[in-house]
Amino acid sequence: MARLGIGSIGPAGTLVRAFQLLADSERIDRAVLDVNLQGEMVFTLADALHQRNVPFIFATGYDPKVIPERYRDVTQFEKRWIC
Repeated sequence: MARLGIGSIGPAGTLVRAFQLLADSERIDRAVLDVNLQGEMVFTLADALHQRNVPFIFATGYDPKVIPERYRDVTQFEKRWIC
């Protein structure tokens, strides 16, 4: 994918690491956010991405009601557990 000019800067397992990646990255074209990173909700990161005009989606196993009203129009992909 590198020869196509496509790269990845993640994944980030913690919110602190995600903010480090954001700060260190000149350009981010889009992001996939797990709603909960080790017990921390990612909505402050969503706010920062929104301020930089970076489109993102949520990946979540939570009820959609957990997503703040300001992000209800953001695409959500439901994580499902298969047993």
